[in-house]
Amino acid sequence: MDYEFHHLAGGSIVDYAPVYDPDGEYLFFISGEVIKIYSTVSTQLVRLLEGAKDPLINIELDIGNKDIIVGCSAGGEILSWSWHTAELKSSVRLQEKKKENEITNFKLLNLYGKSELSYALVCVMDGKTKKVEWQVVDRTTGARISTNCDLKLMNLGKPYVEVDNRNFHNLVIAQYTNIYFINYKTWNFQRGSSAHRIPFTALKIHPTEECVATGDERGRIFLWREFGGNKLPLTSLYHWHHTPVRSIAFTVYGANFWSSAREKVLVHWNIELEQKHYLPRMTAEILHIVVNPKNAEVAACMSDNGVQIVGTDKQIFNNLQEFTYVTNDKTKNSKFPIGLRLNPRTNTLVLNGRIGSLQFYNTYTKSLIYNLNIVNENALSTERDHILYDTRVTKAAFNIDWMATGEVFNDEQHLPELRLKFWKYEEKSQSYTLNTEIELPHEDGFKAIEFSNAYQVDNLLCATVGDDNLIRMWSLEDSDSIHRKEKTWCCIAQNCYKNFPIESISFSQDGSLLAAGYANTLCVYISENLKMKASLTTSPGLDGSIAKVQVKLPSKTVNNAPPDVMKERKQTMELFTNILETKDDSLLKELKNSLNKAEDSVTNADISEKLDEKQKMSLHNQILQMHELNLFQKILIYQRMGLRSCLPRQLKFKVLSYFQTNIHSNQLQRLEQMLHSLNLRHRYKAKYRLQHFTKRKRNYDDEIAKNLVPLMDVLHLTRDATHVKRRNGLLKQDQHQILLNRDIKPPEAAIANITKVQFAAGDYAHLVVACTERRVLIWNLLTLRLQSVLKLSVDHMSFDPQTNLIALVTLDRQLHIFQPNVPLPIYQRYNIPKLYGIAWIPRRHPKHRSINVDWQAQSTLYFLTQTQEVKYLVHPNEKQDIEPPIVFDNVATPSLQYTTFGTFATKSVVERPTNTNRYTGPLLIGNSERTAVQAFMSMAVHTMPPISLLCEDFVKSMLRSVDISCPAKPAETSTTTHLNGDIEMNGVVEGSDSEDDNNYQGDRNTATENTTAMKRKDILMKTEELRKQHKELNITVEKEEERRLRLIAQQTIDFDF
Repeated sequence: MDYEFHHLAGGSIVDYAPVYDPDGEYLFFISGEVIKIYSTVSTQLVRLLEGAKDPLINIELDIGNKDIIVGCSAGGEILSWSWHTAELKSSVRLQEKKKENEITNFKLLNLYGKSELSYALVCVMDGKTKKVEWQVVDRTTGARISTNCDLKLMNLGKPYVEVDNRNFHNLVIAQYTNIYFINYKTWNFQRGSSAHRIPFTALKIHPTEECVATGDERGRIFLWREFGGNKLPLTSLYHWHHTPVRSIAFTVYGANFWSSAREKVLVHWNIELEQKHYLPRMTAEILHIVVNPKNAEVAACMSDNGVQIVGTDKQIFNNLQEFTYVTNDKTKNSKFPIGLRLNPRTNTLVLNGRIGSLQFYNTYTKSLIYNLNIVNENALSTERDHILYDTRVTKAAFNIDWMATGEVFNDEQHLPELRLKFWKYEEKSQSYTLNTEIELPHEDGFKAIEFSNAYQVDNLLCATVGDDNLIRMWSLEDSDSIHRKEKTWCCIAQNCYKNFPIESISFSQDGSLLAAGYANTLCVYISENLKMKASLTTSPGLDGSIAKVQVKLPSKTVNNAPPDVMKERKQTMELFTNILETKDDSLLKELKNSLNKAEDSVTNADISEKLDEKQKMSLHNQILQMHELNLFQKILIYQRMGLRSCLPRQLKFKVLSYFQTNIHSNQLQRLEQMLHSLNLRHRYKAKYRLQHFTKRKRNYDDEIAKNLVPLMDVLHLTRDATHVKRRNGLLKQDQHQILLNRDIKPPEAAIANITKVQFAAGDYAHLVVACTERRVLIWNLLTLRLQSVLKLSVDHMSFDPQTNLIALVTLDRQLHIFQPNVPLPIYQRYNIPKLYGIAWIPRRHPKHRSINVDWQAQSTLYFLTQTQEVKYLVHPNEKQDIEPPIVFDNVATPSLQYTTFGTFATKSVVERPTNTNRYTGPLLIGNSERTAVQAFMSMAVHTMPPISLLCEDFVKSMLRSVDISCPAKPAETSTTTHLNGDIEMNGVVEGSDSEDDNNYQGDRNTATENTTAMKRKDILMKTEELRKQHKELNITVEKEEERRLRLIAQQTIDFDF
């Protein structure tokens, strides 16, 4: 059974505008094929509406029934759900929808007032011609409804559509620079155009008036009034934005409206007074604005996949944040430069988030913990014609108590600004605080940052590598400042190796050694002082470097070749070998004579003169049908056979004019735009590269004329001759002179640089894995020898210290899982998605299986795809990290089994015998009280009863009962384990007492039996008295516990985990 990818996090919820429920308590979001419902109060996910087969494009509450939500998919499927119960009510396919077409817009249409008939307006885009057509369909059958409107849209992309189903019968469509006002009762329409022919970017209908708001690419907002008649509509201008308007939203009564663009500012407008209020410095660009039906709040959907709730005081009071998206900043830099990292303190994923921040994501609870601001700078707003650069976090490393980050500001015009920051985790705030900041620790940028140990703090070291090819070691030392008593990080050593480029470093498991990959050399240093212990370099070829050129000829004959071919091939190989070994010019002449034997007969015969036009055409067609030859090889055959083809003169002029008017002008325009967007530093680089290119080209032409042309001429691969035109249109090649150059240099070996280095752990801590551009090398530091080599071009690598498993993702998107001591793959997978990074995360509940059976038994491998989604591999029928049952050790009173918390704990005890062994769930290392606490804290807030009902029962389950021992025989004493809700009985059975009495009366004849019976009766009476005393003590203890619990319940209890 193979693994399959499952979705963990990611997936945008802000691609389309959300919808409020009628009471304003929930928000409905589109996330692919699913509708997610979130609470606006707790910002928690309430439920999912599933059933769509294609991605949804729009959702709306039903016009007649607000308990029904209607959505449409891009594949032409109209679905309706009861959002209270998540039940799919209906699913209808559009009848005239073709497979290649795509639905771009969907709006409900109230054609007949309060009638229950439901219709919808859809826009369909042709998959080939990109032509957009609008149509009205019956939502119950999917059939198209004919209308008396001959309006046709143009091939200008996806339109914007708004419908007024409340007061007026207006349907508005805006496409590029055109806007159409349609009355869907009379089907009359009026066409308008934007000012100065600027394309529209936003559209919204006024809720109470016959008014429409539009936004364009210049940041202008127009309100259109008095449309639908013969006169031109009246417009009023509202202009503050300097970038394209993204969204417009009116308030409930329409006296004000909100707008947004790319400036990360939410603007509030008053229509009559034209007053503006601003909410600046939002976290990202605002894509959509939705107003609460009660006019109490506004939901602003951000481009970072979050939603910020703004109150009536124009202040943010709540934040709904999904997995944080990294927006495109036009700089073409990597969106996730740190990849996927593991925070060993909480076993969470760490990756880039907002600009200058890191996001921490909990894979156990599938929730975002927080975004930590690292650079502490304001993000620059986007401009239309300029590329702006922000400070970015490029590298990060984590220890159980420390975090190190490297941030870079590089605008491609000035010297880069680098800062290395060390952060300490604070228990009180449950976050990181800045401890040390170092300016310019390296030059140009960071290559790597690593801690010597992830789980220990004593003698902790940190190594950093920069673009200056230096390794610097940092240690925690006492501060020299009299105003600061805590320790700070200082540089204690630095080193480099022959100024070779370095890409990756790795500490050994105990932190005593540091391995660094300099070019194709693996250097091993002592961590404390960076003194070199060993430098390891493979022989040429083993690391993928080019040390020789291989010439291979097929060993079998092809297409019934003559028998002399094998002999000539063998002779040619011998001559090549002799040339390389002896460098004798006579061998070249002999090679020339041997190769010219067969061609001399063909050349002397001049086969082209013997072919007529029909034979030439048939030969031309046969060559074209040889699919194993490429176009260049076919052209060479045409030239050798003397076949020529030319275009008619008129067609030549047409082709030339086409190239000059279309391709040439488009390329010039594109190049001019690229040149205009280049900054001064890029222009200097381009000019510098152009000069070097011309210089290399000049040297290259000289080398070709001296070395390659004579050799190709000897092999008859080309001819450098004067061509003389004949009467029949063929060319005759004259003789030429061969120039030989004796100073032919051998090809230089291309060095395969080491890109990734990783120490193994545990029993294989002496092994080091080094990845070059074409190989994976595994070194043994005990023998200083190469242990094994894998032929893989690695793009991403991640190591799991718990299982010693290495995960490699190659450039051709292959996944390989293996252990360093046995480089045989445990698991392989092909055609995985394009990735930004991979990481191992320890399982919350490890499985007791061998890694050969389940290689993810201890840790799970997570993938960050280029679609900004986090995925993992799992078996189809396997559930990820199933939680164990909740078990309590302490005894509870009989009344607790009827309470909310007690009923939950005793549910599994009622139906099984009392002598069943208690099972303790392996949720966390510790006692069951902590297990109960974790289970209680992980419960969903919106599904829990009031805390006042749970507090007393929960605290009682945490207390230990007083153990009062009774004087009884060892054989009669028994220990029992009670679950929460068990009832402790008296322990005396009346039937047994009466039976003992009867036995005593029946056996009175024997004196010995009488004595024994008297003793037994005596013991039973004493036992009964002791049990009565024990019961009274229990009542006293219970009363005392009840009094103590009431005092505890009246106080505030803080849980700290």
